[in-house]
Amino acid sequence: MAKSVLKNANGDRYVSARTLSDHLDLGATFIRKLESEGVLQRTPKGFHIDQARVAYIRHLRRERRQPSPQHEATADLAAARAEWLRLRSAERMKELVPVEIFDRTIDALAGATLVAMSSIPTRLFPYAQNIPERRRCEAVIFQVRRELAAKALRRAKEVEAAEAQGQGGAQPRDKPTSRLARCPAPQSLLSLAQRALGGGAAGDVA
Repeated sequence: MAKSVLKNANGDRYVSARTLSDHLDLGATFIRKLESEGVLQRTPKGFHIDQARVAYIRHLRRERRQPSPQHEATADLAAARAEWLRLRSAERMKELVPVEIFDRTIDALAGATLVAMSSIPTRLFPYAQNIPERRRCEAVIFQVRRELAAKALRRAKEVEAAEAQGQGGAQPRDKPTSRLARCPAPQSLLSLAQRALGGGAAGDVA
């Protein structure tokens, strides 16, 4: 039966895979895996026990510096869960609202404002002999609506640019969260611009 430990004249110790697995507290299968990956080097005499130990320690250090894809996935999941909890807490504290509610509220307010503005000429000039003045008032109000629409469009572009810069140009990852808003979203501002034009296309703004 072959010896499990061999020594040469320099005192170097060479061991079998079984002895090395006991020394490193690893399974024989894992020793073979490390050997196939080039972490451990087998010689005709077996594994140099001191060199194998150092090589395995360096391998562990490399793994700590370079997490495996599984570790990265676990970290991403933990970050997503933390973000989900943060958003849920902010929503319960009334700091955030669902974007759908936000959009509907802006749309309703914009519509009510538009109706009120449209009634001003008739209220100021209710009689038939005031038609020229009423038309001039309508023109002024329409110009104001176009100016409001232009401001909303500019703000929408600013928000979109800020979001793109924050994401580094990359597509946002799917997260287990609903769409929440703290400030006007681009689509909300575009909707406001369209309502300011009386339902016309936002691109019609000069």
